[in-house]
Amino acid sequence: MWLAPRISQRGLRTRVAFYVDGVYIKAPYAGLLGLNNADRIEVLRGSQGVSFGRNATGGLIRIVTKDPAYEPSIDVDISLRSFGAFSTSVYATGGLTSKVAISITALSSVQQNGYGTNLLTGRDIEKTTERAVRAELR
Repeated sequence: MWLAPRISQRGLRTRVAFYVDGVYIKAPYAGLLGLNNADRIEVLRGSQGVSFGRNATGGLIRIVTKDPAYEPSIDVDISLRSFGAFSTSVYATGGLTSKVAISITALSSVQQNGYGTNLLTGRDIEKTTERAVRAELR
């Protein structure tokens, strides 16, 4: 998914606003989009400035995550990709008590080989490491 960035004096901004569970995310990172607890993703085209403010001039992407469930469950995803990239994503939910439930989602992604080589040093460049954790209590 590519968002058209706009460079301003205040830094990098996008014309498309991101909301996760009703909270505005100023600078969305790839780790946020890699978490595997999304219930649904809503895309609103066109200017949404009246409803969501001036940050949504190009539209809006709203991610709604799964609510914590009392029934225990776990979802694990492990993938191996090109350039030596390895990622693991875990989503777990369950009840702590009869009235309290929790969900935890975590992502770890490491790219061991870079996308290019520095011609002066011969080393790989643009290696990435991402880690993200999100918990929700109900």
